[in-house]
Amino acid sequence: MRVLGSGTLLDTARLKTSLGERFGFDPHSIHGYVLGEHGDSEFAAWSTITAGGMRIERWPGYLAEEMEALFQRVRSAAYEIIQRKRATYFAIGAVVGLIVEAIARDQRTILPVSVPLQGQYGLDSLSLSLPCVIGREGVIQILEPELARREIEALRASAQVLRRAIETVEAAPAS
Repeated sequence: MRVLGSGTLLDTARLKTSLGERFGFDPHSIHGYVLGEHGDSEFAAWSTITAGGMRIERWPGYLAEEMEALFQRVRSAAYEIIQRKRATYFAIGAVVGLIVEAIARDQRTILPVSVPLQGQYGLDSLSLSLPCVIGREGVIQILEPELARREIEALRASAQVLRRAIETVEAAPAS
């Protein structure tokens, strides 16, 4: 599949960086994802976040409330950057560079990108960000990590936000 968007790759990178700073880990050693639509309904899929084979809940000093507050700062970072700089083009440029490199070098890298869903988690007819294997053919495979029930509900809620937006556009009179 060659149709994909940058999805939640940028916020996933921001989350890993923030977690690395908080716990003293190299962000490259942290694995996990922000999923859903890139925007206010995206969510941290905490059940996917690991370092050294340990789920985040087992990291020394882990506090669920603190992690949720950290994610809220990550999610709102773009608004703060836009307010200060008027744009986030450097960060999105870096993300697009990662995607292009994965395709050009056929890296088969797993990245959370936005793709048209084909039944994943019971969803279709819209695009959301899920982990995907990216290589020469574009999206080689859409992965379905084992999510907690609340995360599946968050994914479905994110899908509803997009569906409502699509309905609003479809209902708008043509000019």
